[in-house]
Amino acid sequence: MIKFVAFRYFYTSKPRNINWVIKMASSGRPQKEKTERIAQEAIDSVLSLWADKNEKLDFIEIHRALVKKGIVQNKNYHYKTDRILKRLINMDVIEKHSRGQYTPKIGPEKFQLFEQLGRIRKNEEMASFKIGGTFWIKAELHLLGFPEKAMDYSYVKAAMEILGTRIAELFTALEELSMIAQTRGKKGHLPPEIIRELVVELPAYYLGSRAGLDGDGLTEKELVTVYSKMLQALPQQASDDSEWQSDTLKDHILKTFSTLTTYAFQVKNDRNLEDDRKRKKFALIVTQPEWYIDEEGYEHREILDEIRWSAAKKEASFKIAQRLLIFDQANVMKVLHTRGLQYLGPQLHDVEQLYQQLVASREIAHDLRLIIDYAYKDKEIIAQEKGRNYSRFIKHHLKNLQTKADKFTGEHGTKTLVTQMPLYNVFGGPTPEKEEAVKLMLPQLSIELIHEWLLEGDSTVQDMARKAIEDMKEALDEEATKK
Repeated sequence: MIKFVAFRYFYTSKPRNINWVIKMASSGRPQKEKTERIAQEAIDSVLSLWADKNEKLDFIEIHRALVKKGIVQNKNYHYKTDRILKRLINMDVIEKHSRGQYTPKIGPEKFQLFEQLGRIRKNEEMASFKIGGTFWIKAELHLLGFPEKAMDYSYVKAAMEILGTRIAELFTALEELSMIAQTRGKKGHLPPEIIRELVVELPAYYLGSRAGLDGDGLTEKELVTVYSKMLQALPQQASDDSEWQSDTLKDHILKTFSTLTTYAFQVKNDRNLEDDRKRKKFALIVTQPEWYIDEEGYEHREILDEIRWSAAKKEASFKIAQRLLIFDQANVMKVLHTRGLQYLGPQLHDVEQLYQQLVASREIAHDLRLIIDYAYKDKEIIAQEKGRNYSRFIKHHLKNLQTKADKFTGEHGTKTLVTQMPLYNVFGGPTPEKEEAVKLMLPQLSIELIHEWLLEGDSTVQDMARKAIEDMKEALDEEATKK
């Protein structure tokens, strides 16, 4: 749902005021840091190559990838790749094995961090949270110095439910503000997305940052007292004079407020906690979902995860190939050629052949859509156009489609082509109009045989749909168990 946005992180052992941060962010990095920044780009490029900690990559694989990404200017500059890898080894980030193979010593992050964050990452724990729903992601939070197992704690869950969600929403607003400032400059404006977050944050901004005797916000105790009175004054029913209204707004907020206050505790005399705060380093990185910054690398990892999951389930080659259709063909073939043998073994050849077959039949199903739409026309219009030997465009399109169909059936068989048509949304389930369109493509077949084969293909689709629902339920149950 969210894309990736560039950001800077300034860590200092002493607190800095917001004006200093804004000044540094607007003026950019000092020139002396330019070399380090370029080196970090190279480091990040290397770290992004691994899908997990156990995989070993050859020197030449890493070198070719760096050349492709422009980190190494020429394929003959092996010395530069070697220098980058040695630096990573010295940083204790990767490990070199015999025969020129390398593995990461840390889990490859979904996002590569700046070099100064790497020092914290090396010494402290890191936790990542995806903020969103079951099937979508609003933003990703990466917390350095935050225990991974902390989400098992009830008070952390309660805090992250509110803080994490609000951070994700504010991040979205800041991204929008950044885009407007870059494209509109002084002529920009605040769109509804940003106004929404400003309105929501207004009470929190005033009470947390401007109210009180010192004008820097109320204390925790004062806030609890003030909010208790404010919440009691809320109307039982809320409405915006449109179709939206809530009869539970007050009850919901009061219940959540009560839950939060039960987690409150006094830290005034807890010297150990104060000492820990001085010793620990912490950083928060908020990003958009991974695919926006590294779409190709992200898809490679998704394809690899799909292959590993399918192999672990011992799924049939056809099912594995069918699962891979949602990805870009070039990326699928690259992963199959570079990593497929490791997980699929002898099954790799069948999966690759079936995948290419499905890609070809999907293309035919897509091209057949125009003929199907033509067949849906009024019968009298069709009869008139048949008398004219079809329009020139339809005739040309049908000729090309028949050429593709002849090639496919010559390699895989006519029945295979027809039974695979219902696999694709662009075709769907069998109807008389679709049967007529298939016959235009394959005139040697009878309508009765086409009908029989399409029903067979549709039955396969129904079985696959039921299995997909079972897999989804299993995944959701596993996720619920983790929580």
